[in-house]
Amino acid sequence: MTLTRVRKQVRFYEVVLLDRHEAVVDIEPTFWVELWKTLAHLPPADRLLSHLGSRYAGEHRVAKAPAQEYVKFGKIRNRSDWPDTFDAQTVSFGTLISVGGNDDGSDLGLAESAYLIHVPGTNYVAVLASGRAVNLSALESWITQVAGNIRQENALQLLPVLDEKTLNKLERASSVTKVNVRVPRGVTRADLAVEGEVGSALAQATAATLGEMDVEITWTMGRSRGVPSQPTAARILRALRTIVGGKEPVSKVSANLLIEDAEGVEQSEPVDFIRQRISFAAQFDVDQDQAVPEESALRGMLRAIDRLRDEVL
Repeated sequence: MTLTRVRKQVRFYEVVLLDRHEAVVDIEPTFWVELWKTLAHLPPADRLLSHLGSRYAGEHRVAKAPAQEYVKFGKIRNRSDWPDTFDAQTVSFGTLISVGGNDDGSDLGLAESAYLIHVPGTNYVAVLASGRAVNLSALESWITQVAGNIRQENALQLLPVLDEKTLNKLERASSVTKVNVRVPRGVTRADLAVEGEVGSALAQATAATLGEMDVEITWTMGRSRGVPSQPTAARILRALRTIVGGKEPVSKVSANLLIEDAEGVEQSEPVDFIRQRISFAAQFDVDQDQAVPEESALRGMLRAIDRLRDEVL
């Protein structure tokens, strides 16, 4: 058996509730207990989600070693999107017909999944994707769906846990004079969440390239000394936090924020948001011909949570 070291990133997000006026609502201390209890008893049909033309599902699980409650969430792959098989001896490819079946004769399918663990004592969650990066917009929609009665009429968002200084700048910013976003080559319109004006602009520009080129968009006041209207500035600042959170697969997000200095004078400060996202690597030593066991993934996530507590909280 040949062991290889697998390195994956554990990313952290804050669960935020917003009322119909988009004001932040305090999360009750019982929210997480009620959410886990609800998830544990949801029937299968209520754990399915259709989002932007794709199917997703989530499942509440409890591991014994380590003893940990968590969610397995994933995108269900259509059979037309299944990968090929590969024969290492003959170096040839084949068609994947089946991955097995249930006792009742029904076929099993394929899914691209991720793990989610709540960080106790906070409103943070740790997320580790087992394959491709998790579709954060879909995960947010799924939690919104299953937490219906618990969150009441409030909207639910997942926002990235940022470096403290960067988060403070974003919260203190009164406006923004420039935003630069880059979508890397290979990303298609279907990969984008398309939320708000910023997301829509990214989607339209990406659609024109068919994923064959990098797309870079800059919103700027140019040489004007003015600033956007307050409603526009508020929308852009919210969009920044959303994009940084991973809802759009971007490789660059930077902005010039207007922030008051100690003397009450507004100054423009450049911020590179991608560099300031908080994540920790989870490493596993596994057989190179085997998938990462769930127990190993959970232990890696718990080590990352310990680092979050030691270095951030």
